[in-house]
Amino acid sequence: QGEAVKLAEVLLYSGLNLREGDLVTVINICQTKEEVQQMHAYTFRTGDLSYTNVCNSLISIYSEIGSLIHAESIFKTMQSRDVISWTAVMAGCVKNLQYERAFGYFLELRNSGEPLDQHCVANLINACTGLEDMYKGKQIHSLALKLGLLVDFISASLVNMYAKCHHIEWASQLFSSTLFPRNLVIINAMISGYCWNSLPQKALLLFCREYRSGLRPDHFTFSTVLGACADIGAKEAGEQIHGHLVKIGSEYLDVVVGNSIINFYVKCGCIANACRFFHSMRSRNINSYAMLMLGYIQNRCSDEALQFFSMMQQSGLRANRVTFARILRGCADLCAIHLGRQLHASIIKMGLISDVYVANALVGMYKKSEGWVESKRNSKETLAPEQDAEDNCYSEQRDIRSTLEEIGLFTLEEEKDKETFADERKVYTSAASVFGRDLRTDSIIGNWKNGRCNESGHLLNYKSAEYQEIGGEPFKLFALLQEDSRRSDKFVLLVITDNSHLKTKGAGFINAELARRPGFAPALDFPP
Repeated sequence: QGEAVKLAEVLLYSGLNLREGDLVTVINICQTKEEVQQMHAYTFRTGDLSYTNVCNSLISIYSEIGSLIHAESIFKTMQSRDVISWTAVMAGCVKNLQYERAFGYFLELRNSGEPLDQHCVANLINACTGLEDMYKGKQIHSLALKLGLLVDFISASLVNMYAKCHHIEWASQLFSSTLFPRNLVIINAMISGYCWNSLPQKALLLFCREYRSGLRPDHFTFSTVLGACADIGAKEAGEQIHGHLVKIGSEYLDVVVGNSIINFYVKCGCIANACRFFHSMRSRNINSYAMLMLGYIQNRCSDEALQFFSMMQQSGLRANRVTFARILRGCADLCAIHLGRQLHASIIKMGLISDVYVANALVGMYKKSEGWVESKRNSKETLAPEQDAEDNCYSEQRDIRSTLEEIGLFTLEEEKDKETFADERKVYTSAASVFGRDLRTDSIIGNWKNGRCNESGHLLNYKSAEYQEIGGEPFKLFALLQEDSRRSDKFVLLVITDNSHLKTKGAGFINAELARRPGFAPALDFPP
């Protein structure tokens, strides 16, 4: 395909007038967003955007590379549209997970009077699957029957839709009553539907029955059935499938099938077989390493898991957010805190610490480890209380807490407390901004911790979280920080609130010397 792109570039710069079919061919071989944009600019400059097929190809290719906004822009500016145009933009919405927008275009299509085709209906069914919307799915099913569009791949899409919407009995009924010869697509849909609904036994039975009837499975079939064998611990059946793959020479050709074999052996507790097969694979991806690492973690072999993590990094592969989260959850379940901390360091280096998915997994790991340390400490106190062991447990628990604080991660209850404090902080921020606009120096309100003035002469006591009162009025004090982060010795901000502490009744900067005096009366204005 790279040679085709080079030839296309020569053709574009040759000065020849390209026909509509030539332009469509060149657009369809574009691989990157830059190449697509170049073709878009070329067709705009030459006026070839008037061709419907050229616009349809641009819509499809933009959707493929994730630029739905460009695809929709072309669609909206088209001089004329056909059913392929509508199908292309709906397919783009589905591919980019914009299912409701796909239905919006469908309603426009119905109002335009343009007839539907099978591909348009298939995209709508896929949108229903993404939304898990049975109501809309049944309506599209009825529409397909009414228009006579219920062809074989539509039936397969419907089976998949009913299964993903957790109505496996309807999917099974449609599969059994289909009028078309059963092909691999609809059989795969039914097998994966059983697995999706936690019915791996039925998936395995269907595979065996169809295989005896002459089914020739593809890589998707094998990977799905191996997953079913893993779920129910059908070791003998899985080994037979692996043997069949070896016989036909397919076990090494597809990395997805290879990963399924690793997953099967790991779940069946055959970690040595999984490792042996891993080393025999011709190509590997992130999931290959992740599955084997999880297998070692489950068998409490953290050192081996860490070795494979290092091997993965040396191979040039980089774990993504999903992989990190899966491995961290495995560390949490078995309290493999040492491995988890190594992963934490890699997460920071890769800049994934701000990802919510990864952050939640880190919180879960550290919190579960903290609970495990607590239970270990209690058991030591009950069975053999030793001060050194107790101190070590407390120290480890303290380290876990400090790690959570350092990376700014909170549990759900802690998050609620943080949100409450954030609500209060908005009150102080708004009060400070009103007075801060009139300051002649560049000052900010800093150190958002509760403070109080007491009789000992200290201006702020950061250990206290209590409100103080002046004549029954609750208040808080905040220090002023200059741009160089030095605290101002001259002024503090005083905020008076109502009893709920969520509404400001008054605020202002006061002289720090006045605040040091017991029983001071604040003046809510700017000091001279």
